[in-house]
Amino acid sequence: MSKTALEEEYDAKDAGVKVKPRACTDMCCLTILIAYMMGMGYVMTFSLANGNLDVLTHGYDWEGRVCGVDPGVKNLPLLYWCVEGGTKVSDGICVSECPTGKDTQHECPGPAEHETQVVSQPDGSTNVVVSVTRNLKNQTDIATMEVLSMYCFPSENKAIITQILKQAGLDGSTQRLVMGLHGVASSKKFLLGVMIFAVVAGYVFLFFLRAVVKPLIYAIGLAMWLALLAGAIYFVLVAAGSDELQNPWNRMLVTPEDQHKAAVGTAGGLVVLFLLFSCFMVVAHRAVRITCASIEEACAALFKMPTLLLQPLLDTCLKVTAIAFGIYGLAVVCSLGKVTTSNAFVDPETGISISGLQRHLTLENWQWGMVAYWLFGAVWTVEILGALGQFAISHAMVVSCLLEGNRGHCFPLLRGYGNGIIFHLGTVAFGAFLLGVMRIITAAMAFIAKQTADKDGGNKVAKLLCCCCTCCLGCLQKVLEMLNEMVYTDVAIRGCNYPAAAKNVIKMLATDMDVWALVHGSTRIVKVLGEFAIGAGGTFMCYLLLTNPAIASKASAALSQVQGASDMLYTSDTDGTLVASAVICFGVATAFMTIFDHTAGALMYCLLYKRDNNVDCEVPESFKLAGVAPSGYQKYPEGEGQK
Repeated sequence: MSKTALEEEYDAKDAGVKVKPRACTDMCCLTILIAYMMGMGYVMTFSLANGNLDVLTHGYDWEGRVCGVDPGVKNLPLLYWCVEGGTKVSDGICVSECPTGKDTQHECPGPAEHETQVVSQPDGSTNVVVSVTRNLKNQTDIATMEVLSMYCFPSENKAIITQILKQAGLDGSTQRLVMGLHGVASSKKFLLGVMIFAVVAGYVFLFFLRAVVKPLIYAIGLAMWLALLAGAIYFVLVAAGSDELQNPWNRMLVTPEDQHKAAVGTAGGLVVLFLLFSCFMVVAHRAVRITCASIEEACAALFKMPTLLLQPLLDTCLKVTAIAFGIYGLAVVCSLGKVTTSNAFVDPETGISISGLQRHLTLENWQWGMVAYWLFGAVWTVEILGALGQFAISHAMVVSCLLEGNRGHCFPLLRGYGNGIIFHLGTVAFGAFLLGVMRIITAAMAFIAKQTADKDGGNKVAKLLCCCCTCCLGCLQKVLEMLNEMVYTDVAIRGCNYPAAAKNVIKMLATDMDVWALVHGSTRIVKVLGEFAIGAGGTFMCYLLLTNPAIASKASAALSQVQGASDMLYTSDTDGTLVASAVICFGVATAFMTIFDHTAGALMYCLLYKRDNNVDCEVPESFKLAGVAPSGYQKYPEGEGQK
């Protein structure tokens, strides 16, 4: 049998050959990617030269001047809202630095004074001139904190922040968002602790999973079997007319006839599913064994190559950086448009207009085109980074599973990223492009479906078609995600391009659909369990710490013993901090479970590749116990290698 590109690569290294057997794949897509990135560079350069991000992001004072931008306030980049008597918000002024207490004063505009003059014209007509005068007077400052190097928000009085947001004309959801962000900014230490806890919980879950994978898989199968059985029995009894059981369809359907038909149909469907699942579990012993072997070896591989456990952190950092840069670039491109400030609220008693936040943005057609170009490039970049992470994991698993001894086990993550960037960036970009386009189309269709569903009346056929299209596109997106994972594994083995790898994957799936379905289904269930255990568990602990006075006091007493941690539980907005904690916990959990899911899938593909190609190499004991090793498999004594 001919050697794979991976084997040739490492054989060449072992023999001291300088020529690398691997070659760059999908060069056409790589060329398109480079050209597109150059276009994004041009868009950014043009926008930076002709736009002004400060106009879009900085606040503006009571005269409509943008702080740090317009003449007269160019050296005053921060917006501070004056407060009369320490309780009533008056208006915004531009300042050079945020006040930190009541020991300073600033000149603030006072109430409006109206004066009316009647002027007689030579032609006998009369003009009425109304003038408004606002006198500046010194007012004592309040303690504030600098936010985003643009705004001075009160640091101690939450009621004043609420008043500012309400009178600035922002809707309720925007007000809650700003208040939440203020709470997040005031609880950085707490959120850092939450992240550390979530990472530790991820490692603990992998240890636990490695120890109980077999009982867990069989428990999941038994739970699904019992759930289908219980559901089938329940609806059969309901359909038979049992008076002791309530028909769940009674709440959704009006007529008793429709309710009974729905119960009969549900009972029939559950009975069929129960019988099919029972038959599958009876004949799928081989698939179950491969599933257990794949999950066991996935956990073992993660601890055999500890640097792989850094992949979730690295992947998250890369994606967050890309998303942040994408948002920044989008704001810069939008700054090309015409930005106008507006005073959203005028106090009817004083005539004071509360300003500083609300503005309007108008874009021309060519500017909309640049926005769309940048948005797609940002989505494509994020997908490429995710695909590179998947390829790095696949490459590490392929090296571990197909090569003898410990060749290639040093820094497997860096080797995988390097291999993907140097040789297969075009292939990775190909898969990321397909997935990015599918995500955008699915999101657009979901938006259209929501718009049609929100309309009263309307065309019911159109609503139904939109919902069906959304569901179909969502299914295709999931299929493409799963296909890409295995394609990158095949590319790591064979060194081929994306279409050839996709053909190999489809061919293998056609012959081992039961194995793939069970491995994929089981790992998805384990993934959901892990995300729920880490995400929900961490969020619940944060909820107790932030809302339960008894627990919070004990935690504060314990933290007071640690230098610099005494104020760790302080936050100006509990809801915002709790939401941020949930995002961190579920984000870390998703990263850990994603690497586990992809590792198990890559190992399954390697196992099936070994079987189909009679690869003579060391095979893990769990794979041999699964009973699927081909005749060519050998178990070599440690250190001897292939004979």
